[in-house]
Amino acid sequence: MGAATSSQVPEGKYFPLSHNGGHKTTKERPPSMSVSEPKNKLWLPVLIVVLLVVILIASLSAVHSDTLNAPRNQHRILSPAPQFQAVQAPFLENPRFDNLTTNQQIIEAWGKYGLSSYGFITIPNPEAYGLPPNKNVVPGTKNAYMISVYHQLHCLKALHMALLPVVTRQETLSSSTAGGHGFEHNHIAHCLDYLRQSVMCSGDVTLEPPDEKPEKGKSPLQGWGVKHVCRNWEEIEAWRGELGVI
Repeated sequence: MGAATSSQVPEGKYFPLSHNGGHKTTKERPPSMSVSEPKNKLWLPVLIVVLLVVILIASLSAVHSDTLNAPRNQHRILSPAPQFQAVQAPFLENPRFDNLTTNQQIIEAWGKYGLSSYGFITIPNPEAYGLPPNKNVVPGTKNAYMISVYHQLHCLKALHMALLPVVTRQETLSSSTAGGHGFEHNHIAHCLDYLRQSVMCSGDVTLEPPDEKPEKGKSPLQGWGVKHVCRNWEEIEAWRGELGVI
């Protein structure tokens, strides 16, 4: 937030009111209307005005800062998640994800990013955020909700494990018409790690309640129907259409 600066109130010199050449008035002034009062209280309106200006500048600076840092057309959703600091982080090749040949190696590689757990947290007052109360989603707990980014990473790790038989045999699933890209081992490893970094970069902290009426045989932790704050995909497509070359 922008810091507001305030100028100091200049010192003024105050002079007593004249007494009309020494002539006495026919009525005595009440104490609250004494001629010496402005000497003590004339500075109050000036100070109040200065304080109001400082508050206004601080408020406008805060709004301007939030506007610059917020995504365009952001729709706020009630959430108990704190405001996390925005950081700039490069996407880098990670050798941790190279040459993984067993499920245990995959689990250990992904475990570095907090995926030994599913990312559940408990909220003591879920109704305040429009979240339905629940019990025993995690055994022995109530009002437990999964943080979306951990759900996304869990699904990506599951895909990694599902692809293991393919990548270990160095098989090519298909060839791409764009640049001759095939889906060989190195390409799949790159895509998985790139998507992992993308998911962690966006850091979606939407809370996902369990399905109230899950389908028979399916986990209640599907995450469907939960609102997220997203960029408008149609606008992105329109922008790409205007400037795209391929």
